[in-house]
Amino acid sequence: MNRISKIQQFEAEYRQNNGGNSKINMEALANELEKETISLSILMKVLIYVGGFFASSLFLIFIFILFFIAKADHIVISVLGFIFSGLGILIHRKTNEIFPAAFSTFAFIIGQVTLTTGLVLAQTSDYLIIGILVALNTITIVLVKRYLFVFIATLVIGACCYALVFLLEVPILFHVLLLFYGALITVVFTNEGRIYRLFRNDVQLINPLVEALLLVFFMGLPLFLIQEDRFIIPYEWVSTVGIVGLVIYFLLHSNKKQGLGLTSLKIILFVLIFSVPTIFAPYIVGSFYLLILGVINNHKYLRGFGVISLIFSISRYYYDLELTLLEKSLSLMISGVMILVLYWIFFFKKNTNEKI
Repeated sequence: MNRISKIQQFEAEYRQNNGGNSKINMEALANELEKETISLSILMKVLIYVGGFFASSLFLIFIFILFFIAKADHIVISVLGFIFSGLGILIHRKTNEIFPAAFSTFAFIIGQVTLTTGLVLAQTSDYLIIGILVALNTITIVLVKRYLFVFIATLVIGACCYALVFLLEVPILFHVLLLFYGALITVVFTNEGRIYRLFRNDVQLINPLVEALLLVFFMGLPLFLIQEDRFIIPYEWVSTVGIVGLVIYFLLHSNKKQGLGLTSLKIILFVLIFSVPTIFAPYIVGSFYLLILGVINNHKYLRGFGVISLIFSISRYYYDLELTLLEKSLSLMISGVMILVLYWIFFFKKNTNEKI
C-alpha cells in the first residue's frame, strides 16, 4: 500500500467516524504527493551539511582577522556574532532547500558561539550573557519552527538554566531544576494526546522539544560526578528520590493505559529495590528512567541511549572510591538481579501480553 492509498484509507475511516464530514482535500493532496521528488542519499546529505559548515566557518576567519589583526573591540565581535545568528534565522525562515538550511544552521550555531565569546572577553556580567542567550533562543523557537533550530535553541536554554543555578550557588535549586525537566518529560509521555491537541497548530515543535528535553535531563546527570569546589552537589538522594517517584508514576500510568499486566505493588517494589542500593547515585536511576521510557514507548533510539548511559553510569559508580569494593559489589549484584527481573517482565512476558 503506497502513501496515497494509506491516506485515502485513513480519510475514509475518519469520514465514517465523523458522520460523513471530512475537511481533507484528497484531490489536492494526491496531486502534491505525486509530484516528482529528488531522493538524496545519506552520504549526499552529510556532504551538503559539511559544505554548509565550511561555508559558515568562513565567518570565523573574518572574526579572526578582525580580532587579531585589526584589533577590533570585543563588543564589535559580539555584535557580529548576533548579526550572523540573525542571518541564520532569516535564511532558514525563507527556504527549505537543504544546502541553505545546512548553512543557516551552522551560521546560527557559530554566531551564538561568537556572540558568547565576545561578551565573555568584554567581561560582561555572566547573568547578562545568560539572559541574552535565553532571549535569543526563545525568539528563535517562536520565529523558526524548524526541527534543528528548535532542538538547538531548547538545548541552549536548558544549559543556560544549569549555568544560572551554578552561578547562584544554591545546591537545592539544581535538584529542583533536574526534577523539573524530568517532570516535563513525564507529562509529555503520559499525556501525548493532550499535548498534540494543545499544539495542533504547531505539531512540528513537539518532537524537537521532547528530544531536547530528554538530552537536557541527561546532561544534568553527569554533573553529580564533578568534584570541583564550585560544582559539588550535596544531598544527591533528593534527586534520586524524585526520579524514583517519576519512574513509579510513569510505570503505574503505563500499566493502567497499556495493560502491562502488573500489580501496583510489584511495580513499586521493583523500582525501590533497584534504586535503594544507588540512593547516592542519581545518575544511575536517571539513566534507568531513560531506558524505561524507551522500552515502554518502543522508541529504539531512546532505548539504546538508555542502555548505553546505564552501563556507563554503573561502571562509573563501581569505580567511585567513596564506597568499599565489597559494598559496591553487593549493591550491584542486587541491582543486576533486579535488572534481570525487569528484563523478564518487559521482554520475556511480551509473548503472553501483546499490549506490551
